[in-house]
Amino acid sequence: MRATITPAKRRTRGIASAMVAIALVALSILGSGTALGANPLWKVGRGTNSFVVPQPASGASSSAVSAGAEVGFFEWIRNDDTSNISQLSVVATTTPSATVVGASWTIKAGEAGGAVGTTVRSGLCPVATPLNCAFGALRSGETLYLIAAFTTASLADGSTQRVRFDFNSTGTPGGGNNSHGDSTFVTDEVKISSNKDAAGDFNFNQASLTVADNQDVGSKNPQSTSVTIGASAVGAAVGDSPSLQTTCTQALIDAGDNFPPTFTCSQLTSLTSVKSGAE
Repeated sequence: MRATITPAKRRTRGIASAMVAIALVALSILGSGTALGANPLWKVGRGTNSFVVPQPASGASSSAVSAGAEVGFFEWIRNDDTSNISQLSVVATTTPSATVVGASWTIKAGEAGGAVGTTVRSGLCPVATPLNCAFGALRSGETLYLIAAFTTASLADGSTQRVRFDFNSTGTPGGGNNSHGDSTFVTDEVKISSNKDAAGDFNFNQASLTVADNQDVGSKNPQSTSVTIGASAVGAAVGDSPSLQTTCTQALIDAGDNFPPTFTCSQLTSLTSVKSGAE
């Protein structure tokens, strides 16, 4: 009897172990309904050229923006896989929460080797917060460029507005049916200015936009700076605080277009004005 009882117990344990193993495999396949697998052949980055080297550290439309003003983020995703992505979507999460102004996208092909990409198609995303946008197919070798504009939160000077863009292939961003497919993400951020000596803004789709710091010049504000941009999808920042210093040289004067012919560096008596931007 012992000879038959002992193997039977072992078989029971073996069957039980196999059932547990099968259950674990099934759980790993089904997941929690939210986990997605990253595809190593999807490339993401910031800026307006997925092949430029080195890549920019930020895709923000300017070095800083005013609290409560707009900022644009320029991001991209490139399909380096041999297979097409049949349904590509993105969901954006902002920290702290920022209202969506609008977003536009363009899919380009034929950019490899420094060639100028051919536009395949383009479109606009729904104007809703949070940003939730579907692009359709992204074929092998194509790059999708996204411009997403937000109204920044009312943050303190020097704070950071952050954003995360989650790209996925399920075709249902932010909803159900996302227990399968591939995904990847890119993050970005911009500094907030809340002082009278600096300002920043973004022009998503207006005819023009003027960015200016405190224009009330007096003993407490000896200098003001402003800039007007006449194109859409362009950002700008200005500043003239005492901490901004630029060494005056003849080369700087020669490169400028607003210096009088008789100007010399010895004539400088005011602060330095700085204007910057990106598109």
